This record gives sequence, structure tokens and C-alpha cells, in this order.
Amino acid sequence: MNVPSRKVLVIEDEADIRERLVRGLGFAGYDASGASDGAEGIARLMEAPVDVIICDMMMPSLNGFGTLTVLSDHPDLAGIPVIVLTALGERTTRDFALGKGVRGYLTKPFQFSELVETIEGLFESTHAEAEVR
Repeated sequence: MNVPSRKVLVIEDEADIRERLVRGLGFAGYDASGASDGAEGIARLMEAPVDVIICDMMMPSLNGFGTLTVLSDHPDLAGIPVIVLTALGERTTRDFALGKGVRGYLTKPFQFSELVETIEGLFESTHAEAEVR
């Protein structure tokens, strides 16, 4: 797959899922890294911004709900597109996430190709908007 090298941060508490996502995204041409919870993810984002955040909702310490709130309220982080990847498929969770500006919402189990398509869709819409203006 030939994609521009975009930086992706995967915030996921389950180490095996996080590592598979980071490795898979790397094979797909992304510069991917991981964080074990929202607190670690926010700290990493403060050090080095990324192009996309993939965030789980159920995590210890700072969970996805708190993470999305911090991201949406922080002026330097609010513009980073977020894709939620979670086992929570309830409408209330989805509505909360979308209300915080989430740009994609995938439920586990998922197909890796769906994730890549969702990431690329973020940039295709941005590119198309730039061409129209």
C-alpha cells in the first residue's frame, strides 16, 4: 500500500491489540506508535503531535471518555482527527464520541482494512475540501 507517511497514535490498553495495530499500520506505510491509556497518550501528544489518533474507550486510568474530553477541550489537540476503536457499540457511547468531534467509530471485532479505509477517508475528504476552495 502506498500512502504518505502519516503519524498515528494508537491509545489502547490491551498490549496485544495495541502491538498488532501499530505493527499493521507500520506495514501499511504509517508511522505508528502506541500508548497504554489516555494519560500516556495525552503526554505523548504534548511531546509530539500526530496526524491521527485511534482511541479505545474502555481503559484504566484515563479512559476513552476522559481522553476524548481532554482532546476536544485542549486548543493544541482538538484539531487532531480521532477514530474510536472499541467494543462499545451502544448508541449513547457513539453519540458521546461524535459529540466530542470523533471522525470515525469502529466496533470490535473489526477488519483491519476498515481501519485503513477510515484513516484514508479522513485525508481524502480534507484533500477534496482543499481542492474545492
